Amino acid sequence: GETFRHFIWAGKKFLVNGELVEAIDPLERNNPKTHILIEDTIDYTYPIGHKRAGETEKIGVILVQLPDYGIERNKDLGYNQNNQGFYIMRNRREIVPHTMLKLDKLTKHPGLNLFRGEIFFPATMDIDLGVSFLKSSWDIKPTQSLKDKITQFIAPYARQARRNYNKSISYSDQQISSEEAVKVIKQRSAFLRKPQTFIEKRDEKKNEL
Repeated sequence: GETFRHFIWAGKKFLVNGELVEAIDPLERNNPKTHILIEDTIDYTYPIGHKRAGETEKIGVILVQLPDYGIERNKDLGYNQNNQGFYIMRNRREIVPHTMLKLDKLTKHPGLNLFRGEIFFPATMDIDLGVSFLKSSWDIKPTQSLKDKITQFIAPYARQARRNYNKSISYSDQQISSEEAVKVIKQRSAFLRKPQTFIEKRDEKKNEL
C-alpha cells in the first residue's frame, strides 16, 4: 500500500489474498492539519565530465510538515527520527523509505520529526542515484553533484522546520517552569512568611453624627 500508493491513487487495484490494498501515505496529505510546504521540480543538469554532460533531468519534490500533537502523542503516531526524512520514488514507486540520502548538513534530528518529503526520480537516473538492479537496494548512493543539488533545494525548508521545533521546545520549557513554580509555591505556602495584617481601629465617637 505504501510502495505503490501513487499507482493506487491513479486507479490501479492491488489484491493480496483476495483483499483490496489501500494506499498508505507517510506524508499524510489527507490530514487537513498537514502543511504542504512545497510541491515542485528540480532541474538537474549533468555536470562536466559526465557522459550526459549538459543534459537536464526533472526531479520531483514534495515536502510537508506533519501536525504537532505534543510530545507523547507524536511518539504514539510514529513521528520520530526513525520515520523522518525522504521517501525515494523511482518511476513513482517507493524504493527507499525515510532516508536523509546522506545529504550534507541534513542529518536526522528531533527538530525534523515532523518534516517529511517525497523525491521523484526517473529510471534514467539510476546510475547517478546509485540504484541497484533490484531497484530496491535500501542503500542508494547518489553522486556528490546530485546530492549538492538536492541539498540546495531542500535545506531552507529543513532549517525552518528546526527553527519551529526550537521555538516549540522553548515555549514548552516556559510552560513547564511556570507550572512547576506554582506547584512549589502551593507546597511551601505553609512555611512562607506572611506580612502582618493591620486592622484599623476607628473611634466610634468620631464616627457618630
